[in-house]
Amino acid sequence: MEQGRGPEKDFIPRFGAGCLVLLGLVVAAMAVTLFAGADHVTLFGGIFYGTTSVGLLVAGIFWYRYISSQERWRGALFQEKTLLSLAAKHGGYLTLTQVALEAPYTAAEGEEAMARLVRQGFAQPELLDDGTVRYRFGGLLPE
Repeated sequence: MEQGRGPEKDFIPRFGAGCLVLLGLVVAAMAVTLFAGADHVTLFGGIFYGTTSVGLLVAGIFWYRYISSQERWRGALFQEKTLLSLAAKHGGYLTLTQVALEAPYTAAEGEEAMARLVRQGFAQPELLDDGTVRYRFGGLLPE
């Protein structure tokens, strides 16, 4: 597995979500100026501008949050696959020092990813005589 920087951010969907929010704000501003300058306001116009602006704002915010959650999921998947690849390279064993030296992310991110793999049952921590914690990946040990 090639050790890259990790999954890229999704610019186009983020831009689309931002445009929806901006459009919702523009429609809301139009509604405010319409209501402020009008002698009489129609009920249909108020309902239309109000629901359109709120709908666009809510859609943009939820879309942005969805994109962000997908990016976090892909980032975690990338980290876990990188650790599994490193463990296979090192004969089924891995330490946090090896992760910090060879993985394309910070030591704290490596520790979090290792903790996820332990919780999922892919790795088991072992304490060595010198106090180092070594993680054993049972499915990657040589037979």
